[in-house]
Amino acid sequence: RLGDFGVGLIIAMALGVCMEIMQGLLTANRQAEWLDLVANLTGGLIACAAGYLWLKLRKRPTHPHS
Repeated sequence: RLGDFGVGLIIAMALGVCMEIMQGLLTANRQAEWLDLVANLTGGLIACAAGYLWLKLRKRPTHPHS
């Protein structure tokens, strides 16, 4: 089962790939580049991991100090 993290990661990766393809096909002064794709995928991975950690920490029960 993928879960929310996996689905978010797949969406982020798909958007990164689509951006590079569209950049190469739809613009006259820009081209698709492999390093841009790697940067897009890395950013998506970092964003998904940060969101996952934030949700995990937010759901953590708090223990009052005695």
